[in-house]
Amino acid sequence: MDDNKSQLKFDDSKDYSVSELIYVIFKHKKLILALFSSLLFFCILYTFTTTPYYKSTTTIIVSEDQGSMSFLDMNFGQERNYIDNEITILKSRTVSDLVVKELLNQNKYNNLKIFLGINESNLDFIFDAENIDKLSKKIRDNLTVLNTRNTDVISISLVSNDKNNSALILNTLVSVYQKLDLAWANGEMSHLKLFL
Repeated sequence: MDDNKSQLKFDDSKDYSVSELIYVIFKHKKLILALFSSLLFFCILYTFTTTPYYKSTTTIIVSEDQGSMSFLDMNFGQERNYIDNEITILKSRTVSDLVVKELLNQNKYNNLKIFLGINESNLDFIFDAENIDKLSKKIRDNLTVLNTRNTDVISISLVSNDKNNSALILNTLVSVYQKLDLAWANGEMSHLKLFL
């Protein structure tokens, strides 16, 4: 068999000079400028027409109350389970409902309307049970709670279309969580009924 006939030969040894490259660029300068201008236009259009989203993040350190530990606890994976429990509590409907009620008690009606996407001038809007549930669900949907592996640090993030709202809601969430945790640590056993 003659392998030389079946192989294609490519001449890669041809080098292009700088003057040849400049000539090709100038020859197609209208096409290059049109592509660059259209790309720039669409980037600017996208930047100015999309709704900005703001993400607020905070971190908390959780530690298990040593007084609540039983002498029967052998601590087999309990530390990780405790952190997972705290993350679940932070993401719970109970906590998000309490956050909405706390914000309503602080007269933050306009902030909550903005978070729901309702125009501030809508004076007919009433915060009834259905709208409180919507707000609570939206908080849970936009909330991210993460734990860094092998640490007691929990990172909590909230995304909103208003930078002040994301910080306000996140700070209120942490405040509500601290109040609940303090109440539970003080030995109030009614927290199970409240949580469930």
